[in-house]
Amino acid sequence: MDRAKLGKLLMIILGFPIAVLILSNCIANYIPPTEAYKKTPKQFEELFNEKMAQYGMSIDVEGGEYSFTNAPRRTVQIFCEDGSKVSCTYYPTGTGSRSIIQYLVFEQELSGKENETVYLEKLFAL
Repeated sequence: MDRAKLGKLLMIILGFPIAVLILSNCIANYIPPTEAYKKTPKQFEELFNEKMAQYGMSIDVEGGEYSFTNAPRRTVQIFCEDGSKVSCTYYPTGTGSRSIIQYLVFEQELSGKENETVYLEKLFAL
């Protein structure tokens, strides 16, 4: 067998599985996660707005800028009907739209007024 033909045959035999692997990874990246515990920022926003509308709360996950200390994170404001200041910091696996949220941190500024609404209790019930 000719060296050129043998080289082409080896390239096809070795290159085909690699091409299939790369193609399957690209396709898998377009499928959103379906596990309940894995959410992209957009999926989290939809779920949050759906569940917390009854309490007069909504969130826009694209509202803040990413900051990078040890890992990417984004702090966004949670909009409350009564004007309370509640924020959510989420730590995704990356900055892309398909990154998965690893964990969340909710914070609320309290003024100490009587009958002030504490939203964190409602958030933890989510």
